[in-house]
Amino acid sequence: MELTNTELFKNLLDIELNGEDVDLHNDYKCSDVLYSGKDLRLKFKSNADEGEFLMIQFVDTEISKLEFSFGNNDGITLDNFHRGRYEIEGKLFDEYEGKKCFYIEFYEGGTIELLCKQVILIHPRFPHQ
Repeated sequence: MELTNTELFKNLLDIELNGEDVDLHNDYKCSDVLYSGKDLRLKFKSNADEGEFLMIQFVDTEISKLEFSFGNNDGITLDNFHRGRYEIEGKLFDEYEGKKCFYIEFYEGGTIELLCKQVILIHPRFPHQ
């Protein structure tokens, strides 16, 4: 499911996917953060079904802020996820050089702020989103 052009400041914690509600805050925990070649992936495992997972992929990513720790947790809870504006030389931008800004915060503490060209929600139950 494409999330790149979501309206500004819209809460992306609850997403409707093929008529089914996906609640990223209550039903999933972030279990892995993978970054390679400007590709950031956040992997989430289901709280109810141990084998179920989903992934949020950020393509062509520039990370401006990254701070969090999994500590001894079995995962951390996504608490805020939205597209926003960012400031460059005193001016606010919705998009800059083809990239959009996303803000991610976790309940247990931690933040990711990034610019990217594309955001995709990948869910194995819905392969043709």
